[in-house]
Amino acid sequence: RKVWKSELSGKNKVAATNMFAVPVLLYSFGVLKWNRDELKQLDRDTRKLMNIQRSLHPRSSSPRLYFARDNGGRGLLSLECLHDRLVLGLACDVLNGTDPHMEFIHDHELHGVQAFLYKAAETAAANLGLEFICRDGILADESLAFQSKSRRRAIIKEAEQSILLRQHVDKPMHGVFFRHVEEQGLSVQLTFSFLKSAGLMSETEGFICACQDGVINTLVYRSRVMGMHVPDTRCRACKRSPETLMHLLSACPTYAITSY
Repeated sequence: RKVWKSELSGKNKVAATNMFAVPVLLYSFGVLKWNRDELKQLDRDTRKLMNIQRSLHPRSSSPRLYFARDNGGRGLLSLECLHDRLVLGLACDVLNGTDPHMEFIHDHELHGVQAFLYKAAETAAANLGLEFICRDGILADESLAFQSKSRRRAIIKEAEQSILLRQHVDKPMHGVFFRHVEEQGLSVQLTFSFLKSAGLMSETEGFICACQDGVINTLVYRSRVMGMHVPDTRCRACKRSPETLMHLLSACPTYAITSY
């Protein structure tokens, strides 16, 4: 709450949250048994706090918050993804460890009562479309347990980012802008360069993302998405074309005289 109430820029607020707020829970991942719903609720509480501070539009895409700013996201760490990442890393270290204590934990995970680490790692790997350990028809090279630590981290991070990006792009409304960038062959780096700057306030950053997600409350949005009865969806400024977001941003003759 202190971070998001501060006067830091949007990028620095995300960095501060990732550095000071999120690590509080890291020590418990893989040691305590976390319920998936508990992690989702914590992420939901963070988004609610961002919304209260006007840093996130209530109807904006949730996955976009969590993938990298280079790809058009906002770079916030998802506790659900971070839990999976740390559980997989810890489970692989236990599986490959030669220390007597590691071997003791390994035996407990195989035969102990209420053992959960390996099960959590298998669930985490399945959510990412990966394999934790070798199974029938799975080669050793395809298993995370047999990868080097650096290679394993890269594979997990790439899988996380790919899934989050695909979840956003596949949305029928929120993903239109991203699909347009891809179809037109536009530069992703230049299109989302504003997210790499530390000069934008979080409110401005959130509003631009809301515009790109197409969730601004125009007359056409009210009619088609919210299901409201709108007798006339023509632009309230020019009275000529339907009041869509793209019309307001780049095609309204009334605003073109001065605002643009």
